[in-house]
Amino acid sequence: MKIALLGHSKHPLKEPFAGGLEMILYALAENLLQRNISVDVYALEGSDPKLNVKALKSIEPVLEKKPFQSSEKEFLNEHFTYSEALRKIKEGNYDLVHNHSMHYLPLTEGKNFPIPFLTTFHVPPFPLIQLGLELRGKQPGNDYFSFVSNNLSKQFEDLVEEHSVIYNGISTEFWKPTTQKIETNLVMWYGRICKEKAPHLAIEAAIKANKKIIVAGPISNTTYYQKYIESLTHPNVIYKGHLTQVEIRNYLQISSVCLFTSVWEEPFGLTLVEALACGTPVIAWKKGAATEILDDTCGILIPDVCTNSMAAAISVAQNLNRNKCREKAVQFFSIDNMVTNYIRLYQHLIKHHQIKIMS
Repeated sequence: MKIALLGHSKHPLKEPFAGGLEMILYALAENLLQRNISVDVYALEGSDPKLNVKALKSIEPVLEKKPFQSSEKEFLNEHFTYSEALRKIKEGNYDLVHNHSMHYLPLTEGKNFPIPFLTTFHVPPFPLIQLGLELRGKQPGNDYFSFVSNNLSKQFEDLVEEHSVIYNGISTEFWKPTTQKIETNLVMWYGRICKEKAPHLAIEAAIKANKKIIVAGPISNTTYYQKYIESLTHPNVIYKGHLTQVEIRNYLQISSVCLFTSVWEEPFGLTLVEALACGTPVIAWKKGAATEILDDTCGILIPDVCTNSMAAAISVAQNLNRNKCREKAVQFFSIDNMVTNYIRLYQHLIKHHQIKIMS
């Protein structure tokens, strides 16, 4: 079985990861290779070479000389990048394509591809994704779709019919509890520093609960960062910057609670399962995939976005059984489960395609 994994053209696949999509695609490629499955990863130049990377081709140098607006240059570059990648994949003698690009072009092309073309959605149906699916049409083809949560799949119900749900997975051997003492006065928040992830709400809750909070993550929105993080001088708030996974894990392990404050319908939320695997209870708003991941054995779901409620919940959450937290992550969200489920889906789609050709 030879698989082409198609990534996106925004960030390379390497640590420290720019976001959850990069981490998941990296882990999927790495684990498929460990299982002796032939894999090529079409990803941005600068990605970790151990993943058998086929660098996505860019025409930015050419576009720089043209009188286009910056948004037009970005659009044209991405369109060319994926057009070229799809051409190379067609010539690559693969058995299946697994698309994670979140770009409209593979969605329009996958239906008529000569081999099974699986797209996994990690994000909501943003306008260009919606356009790609609408241009694809409703007639069956060689493409198939999967989602990282049931909550996300419901957002596509008018666009995609037959599909699978395969939860994201993490290494529960890496994300694990510590034997060190848990700091009962410490909570943690980490993720991209931006409005929709809303770390300022976690900071508010921690200050109200008189807890020290560690905040970590790449700055995705500079204006937001300057207003809510950089300007804050409260002694209980410590911003650690963009950390490696080892550094994140080490802080998670000793934190009494992890605060998850995304104010949009989070498609999955790797932070949730990484924290649970470390034995750290999570408090989140009752929205998005958090409702599928957390239950009363491992976390607390706050019905409304209210920092007073989150602050009050910290003392309750930190008394939850940390072994139960880890059990939830190991049982449902391990990288082994995720990769096994994808391989089964690959095999099913390839077999179905072969039967279709022969009939």
